[in-house]
Parts: sequence; C-alpha cells; structure tokens
Amino acid sequence: AVLAEEEAIYRALQDLANLSSSVLNQGGMLATLDRREEALRRIEESEQISRQLEDRLALQQSLHYHALLLQAWDRPEDALQVLDEEEAICLQLGDGDALSACRQTQASVLDDLGRG
Repeated sequence: AVLAEEEAIYRALQDLANLSSSVLNQGGMLATLDRREEALRRIEESEQISRQLEDRLALQQSLHYHALLLQAWDRPEDALQVLDEEEAICLQLGDGDALSACRQTQASVLDDLGRG
C-alpha cells in the first residue's frame, strides 16, 4: 500500500526518476510474493522510464534485477540477453563494481546452463 501511494505521488508530480525507482521496488516486492507477471511488468516499466530519461545508471540497475529474476525463474537464455545489455552499460559508465556483479551473474547463469 505504501509503495502504491508513493507511485501515485510520483506520477502526479511527473517525477519520472523517482517513479522508476518506485516501480522497480514494487517489482522486487511482487517477485518475493512470487507474482511473476506483475513483477516483470513493473521491472520492465522501470526499464522503459530509465530509457526515456536516458538514465543509464537506473537502467543498469533495472536490467540487473530483471536478469536475476529471469535466472531465478529458470529463463537463463533470456537472463543472458538482459545481462549482455547490462554489461555494455557498465562498460560505458566505467562502473567496475556493477560490471563485476554483472559478470558474476553471467557466470552463474552459464553454470546453470552447464556452460560455466
């Protein structure tokens, strides 16, 4: 309820940066409740807003979470596609920590596929 209220406020204010963060957080909460379709819709909305704002850092964060969910939900090939985009963004940003986390997730997904 609190996150939905927060979302409504950000929508009313047309505060897209905070809206992106809010819907990403909602996606995480929905994922913990195993409400997969709703969680993915929220995460994809966060990605779309980040693209609209050209906010590569927020996009990288959304993509990473998206990939983790895809991996957890046994969709490794989809996770790898998302991780490829995230990796490119990490390289563009020069964000070594995020790049390391991305590559660790890639290795984990490849291991799941027996290609690690």
